[in-house]
Amino acid sequence: MPAGRCKPAGSAPDDREDHPISREPGLSRPHLLRPDKDARRCRASALDEKFRVEIDGFRDTPVGPHPIANVLVIFKPDQFEQVVPYLMLNRDGLDVLVHPLTEDAVEDHSSYAIWLGNPVELKLQTLPHGRGGRLPSGVSA
Repeated sequence: MPAGRCKPAGSAPDDREDHPISREPGLSRPHLLRPDKDARRCRASALDEKFRVEIDGFRDTPVGPHPIANVLVIFKPDQFEQVVPYLMLNRDGLDVLVHPLTEDAVEDHSSYAIWLGNPVELKLQTLPHGRGGRLPSGVSA
């Protein structure tokens, strides 16, 4: 299997290359959502290898507004045009929530969010009205 290519659970080996990406508009923080821990770890590792993103945590149980297991990946806004189109084409069945990090965590996870795959209903009442989560290294609010 080519480097950076993960095999979805229960699928046959896949020898195809990752889909190419083109230039697209920009944002900042995906959560890779799926109960399958191996799929989440594989895709997060591929993202880190390809784009040097920050892996903030592998969550094997629901945490905060996220009702299912997930992995949090943090990247800088100038990486958006590479990371998000890559995820659009190479998410391997994962549902991906991408949101910015503003001063309002509720809006970040709702009005400002985009979904790749199937949206998952979030528990927005668990979020603070204000800054939530950490910024990428080297970025200040």
